[in-house]
Amino acid sequence: MGQSIPLVCQDWANTKAAYRFFSNDRVSEADILAGHFQSTRDRAATEGLVLVLHDTTEFSYQREKSESDRHHEEHKQWTG
Repeated sequence: MGQSIPLVCQDWANTKAAYRFFSNDRVSEADILAGHFQSTRDRAATEGLVLVLHDTTEFSYQREKSESDRHHEEHKQWTG
């Protein structure tokens, strides 16, 4: 998630197949998700509305670069 299709697919054959799948007019997002939605309804086993709480918080565990890291990268750029 969040990566390019060629990066995720890892080779040209898989990338080409993914683009062919996405451009197929006979398949829609609704068709793909229909089974998932039906299974979710079946598991809910209740009539009426269901409240679903969803947290969209994102975390980044990447540390900030220190001053010495920045100097090292600058030095690498100049020296190759």
